[in-house]
Amino acid sequence: MINRQFRILIFLSVLGLMTIVWFFQLLSSNESFFSAVEEKYEISIDEKLHEEYERMRDERNRKRMIENYNELLKRGKKFNKIQNYHDAAVCYYYAKTIFPRREAPRRHLSEAYMNLCARYGEYCKEAKKEVYYAFRYVKDTSNYYPDMLDMASGLDLYPYLDRHEGDVMKMIYNEKGIKL
Repeated sequence: MINRQFRILIFLSVLGLMTIVWFFQLLSSNESFFSAVEEKYEISIDEKLHEEYERMRDERNRKRMIENYNELLKRGKKFNKIQNYHDAAVCYYYAKTIFPRREAPRRHLSEAYMNLCARYGEYCKEAKKEVYYAFRYVKDTSNYYPDMLDMASGLDLYPYLDRHEGDVMKMIYNEKGIKL
């Protein structure tokens, strides 16, 4: 027969296990003090009205993006004129992030980095990277194309413009460079 101490131990173990299971079920239930109260939003709105709202919102956002883009280009040109190339680069970088496929901010950002590299020895790797990427966005028929060719040859990038970007980025950011 099982002795009394062993039966008490089994009883307390089963009771403890049941308490633990109950406690975890309580925590994971929707009535738990840890759970967030689910709110039901049942707003009926006309589908056409909602589409009109989204169209107008997108229009406002697009208009605002164009305004910011133009303002950044204008400020970048002012900074460039007074030879504050660092702030000009910042303006052109943000203009590039608004419209990444446009050629103007990429060309001007490349030029700002080139000036920083040539005058102060700073941002030379960024200049190479930006000229490489700008060259991919500037079309052969663009007015910026000759400038980009000049920048690429000035940075000794011209032979690498047709290579895969992974190889070129390794060359740019690796101190020793890779054998090309």
